Amino acid sequence: MGIGNSDLLLADLALQLKGLVEDNSTLSRFSEDVFTVILPGNEEDASKNASKIIKTLEDHIFDAGEHSKQLTVCIGLAVINENAPLDDELISRAHSAMEEARKNEKGVGIYSPPEIIENEEGTSILDQLEESLNENKLVPLYQPIISLRGESTELYEVLIRMRDTGGELVTAGQLLAEAEKAGLSGKIDRWVVLRAIKDLSKQHEQGKKTRLFINLTRASIEDKTFLPWLSVAFKASRLPADSIIWQMTENDINSTLKDAKQFTKSLEEIHCQVSINRFGCALNPFSTLKHLNVTYLKLDPSFIEELSNEENKEALKEIITTSHAQGKLVIIPFVENAAILSTLWQIGTNFVQGHYLQPPMEEMNYDFSDNE
Repeated sequence: MGIGNSDLLLADLALQLKGLVEDNSTLSRFSEDVFTVILPGNEEDASKNASKIIKTLEDHIFDAGEHSKQLTVCIGLAVINENAPLDDELISRAHSAMEEARKNEKGVGIYSPPEIIENEEGTSILDQLEESLNENKLVPLYQPIISLRGESTELYEVLIRMRDTGGELVTAGQLLAEAEKAGLSGKIDRWVVLRAIKDLSKQHEQGKKTRLFINLTRASIEDKTFLPWLSVAFKASRLPADSIIWQMTENDINSTLKDAKQFTKSLEEIHCQVSINRFGCALNPFSTLKHLNVTYLKLDPSFIEELSNEENKEALKEIITTSHAQGKLVIIPFVENAAILSTLWQIGTNFVQGHYLQPPMEEMNYDFSDNE
């Protein structure tokens, strides 16, 4: 339709929305094709209003220049109550509910906070997490990152798990969500760093040149004491500075850009490399690279969905080509079948990772020579 006609369509959409929400509501355009509204009332009222908005908009024919279009609409709801965060997290909750609705092909999604899962004895995940930290019982797992360009570099990503009182491994999603809410993310980061350094030192003592990707949370990026602590821990290990690649999510970096810029600069000064995880979902992801010197870009898993679709394949190829033009190495995670490997190789992917190749394991004993 072109930018001008698209803007005309969105202006028409805004007028329609104004007529569908109450006068005491607060309506705004949040991003390109996303609008937000603060509605008075309870969850049931909001759900009814959302369904009404969807039906009305999908029945409407929008005119923009010479074009006539119908729109599909997904709505995510996040309830504002005494326990709700009154910052960007509230928008994130509504956005995640909207994405869930779109994925499940439902019109309306309602955010549900993660439950504090308890075992049979009634001990919550949070209580078990604090106990595991205090008693050194967390479980590090190592998943290989494999070159598609014939390099023999031994690369692993460090993933963290926890065994509950029944001996079962708690998923990272449950674990990290509870840790963040309890303010324990930074403490977990430090535990992972020390344990990973210890395990990596053993690899190097055996003559291997193994390198690790270690994930850091927003808590460590903002913690002014983390880098001095890290410098001491690293010097004590006598490991080469480039044996660890420090990885942060695109979302955490963009949320703390000033701190992240200084953080990565300090890492660069001690000759460490940096990777951005879940890269490519920001409105203009490559603008972030103007502020940070990174070596690796691990793309968001959404980029490899339905690669049989030529449009999706071209979008992935474009982001890889742009990454290479800026001197960045690209990692594709969540490779779950053999069918897409040839496609990823053809479009220039540097590294791949996923359960099809090797699930996370407790030992770093993957045979990288099998992939040469």
